[in-house]
Amino acid sequence: MRFPELYSISELLRLYGVSACKSLSQNFILDKNVNDKIVRTLGDLKGHTVIEVGSGPGGLTRSILKAGAQKVIAVEIDQRFMPTLRQLRDASFNRLEIIHSDILCWDMAQTLDTIGFIKQDWRVPKLRLIGNLPFGITAPLVKLFMHSVAERKNAWAYARADMTFLFQREVAERMSSNNTSKVSGRLTHLIQRLCSCKLIYKVPREVFVPSPEVDGAVVRIIPQPLPPPKISMKDFVTLSTHLFTFKRKKCLNGLAQLTESKEDALSILKEAGVDGNMRPELLTPNQMEALVTAYYSRLKA
Repeated sequence: MRFPELYSISELLRLYGVSACKSLSQNFILDKNVNDKIVRTLGDLKGHTVIEVGSGPGGLTRSILKAGAQKVIAVEIDQRFMPTLRQLRDASFNRLEIIHSDILCWDMAQTLDTIGFIKQDWRVPKLRLIGNLPFGITAPLVKLFMHSVAERKNAWAYARADMTFLFQREVAERMSSNNTSKVSGRLTHLIQRLCSCKLIYKVPREVFVPSPEVDGAVVRIIPQPLPPPKISMKDFVTLSTHLFTFKRKKCLNGLAQLTESKEDALSILKEAGVDGNMRPELLTPNQMEALVTAYYSRLKA
């Protein structure tokens, strides 16, 4: 798709006197080749709506528009970037919708209704999320999105929206872990309970401005077209968080602290088919699900 020539993102930042804000954990990617590469992982965007989380000055936004997305919804909390984003909106013939809001508070459903997005079959996703995420909001944002996937609300009330995000490399490796090492953690189970998660490629810290202390990595998260689990996400988070709070302990010991009874803990582990001598980081998603199910079945009995 042809896109009018504009100032580069670097030139726009200089023009408006804008720099990265440390308190918002901002690290921009100004190299259009890197942004184009990230967008190419989304595949063909023709006919798709793309929600960009934390658009910043619009480098990734520009690549999404150039790739031919039918509609782009750019969500950005920092007022300083509104002028550069408005320039992109005008140049894209209003294919860009700008939302000045905190992503953690933004009403996705209201915006999707406003632009006339039609609810679609979960087997054929036409809605995608993408973003170079500030490292500081990774955990609360992932938790929010996984709750939404489980409950089929927000964007996931409309379509089986997949997510392509740039995370801190260590976090990305943990999310996509296959549960065979100590790399896995609470986020691993939170995501893999409902989604497939794959680390696509690593992004060296040198491409960010300013350069962070760690490398990044692009991760693809795809919700599975399965019925919602019987145990609520809230209950799942409560138990898994407790176990990983004591991740150096055996599952038996961590569970016994919660039940206040070693005998009850042993009974739950037996029902779940989980070896009490295992440590939480070695549990598979299926084992964690079985453990949570057995625990709450016993609690409600």
